[in-house]
Amino acid sequence: RMIQIFHYKENDTVITPEPEPEKTYQVYQNYPNPFNSSTTFSFMLERPQHVKVTIYNLLGQNVQTLLDEIRPAGTNELFWDGTGSDGQPVASGIYFYRFEIGDTRETRKMVLLK
Repeated sequence: RMIQIFHYKENDTVITPEPEPEKTYQVYQNYPNPFNSSTTFSFMLERPQHVKVTIYNLLGQNVQTLLDEIRPAGTNELFWDGTGSDGQPVASGIYFYRFEIGDTRETRKMVLLK
């Protein structure tokens, strides 16, 4: 996301891009991927922050919310056993996981093979 600021000076327009805010976290690709029965998500936080991790199917439907809480600074790990919010195993296929950390979102793809 880029925000542009316009400065007007004697009929000249100068466009100065605003710097991007520094990321205070790092989300890593789940492993293994593809996976059979379970997979691990790792992420690093520079400071304690609220983190929400949600699994979605190809239709964009919420399969399960894995995490929705404040996590400590440092490296964090989270596991998914391939089940939905009802506790039942989900079908083989492509799924997406979304990390919401502060005001930012990152979505990545993973494959479940049975």
